Amino acid sequence: MSRSGSVAEELERLYAEGTTSVLVEGGAKLLQSFIDAGLWDMMRVETSPLTLGEGVKAPKVDKIPSQSLTIDNNRIDYFVRDGLLGVKNL
Repeated sequence: MSRSGSVAEELERLYAEGTTSVLVEGGAKLLQSFIDAGLWDMMRVETSPLTLGEGVKAPKVDKIPSQSLTIDNNRIDYFVRDGLLGVKNL
């Protein structure tokens, strides 16, 4: 189904229909648009030490991770949006 509203309008429509959680996976442009618009609560960023060559830059997050860990040489950073109540550790 095709929609023509803004991302914020579509999220409001989904919420009105009872949707309370949305997983966004996409390219850098899509993800950066959600970050820039403040349309996120939590995010997980995985970084691998493996370099595959030239590519698209990852989205920019101007925050310090609330938690970080390493699994199999991959760094996983967890970010929580300011003002999100009740979330201390993920």
